Amino acid sequence: MNKLFDLSGKVAVVTGASTGLGSGMTKALAEAGADIVLVDHHERSETAEEVRRIGRRVLSLVGDLSTSEFINRIVSQAMEKFGDIHILSHRASVYRHLLTHLLGNLNNLGYTSDHGREGR
Repeated sequence: MNKLFDLSGKVAVVTGASTGLGSGMTKALAEAGADIVLVDHHERSETAEEVRRIGRRVLSLVGDLSTSEFINRIVSQAMEKFGDIHILSHRASVYRHLLTHLLGNLNNLGYTSDHGREGR
């Protein structure tokens, strides 16, 4: 199957990445060539293992997106491991504005969300 687009060399942060739409988005981004920062509030290794099987690098982080400390840890650990962040797929339905505010100053950050919710 031909790729519709190529994300080789890009890094994607996916929140809510362990199940449902977040897991599907994570796998699709990895299949397109992106390395993944998998973020969720609970540990589920299946999605991370699938990303590795696809042949992409993955950083899996577990924590509470409603705290600025955890959001800052996402950014610092992603930058340390991958050197940049290019894509944000925010699948978790918490604190969209806080997350995008703290990540918004990074170069080349894309934001995708089909949530109509502003948080819990």
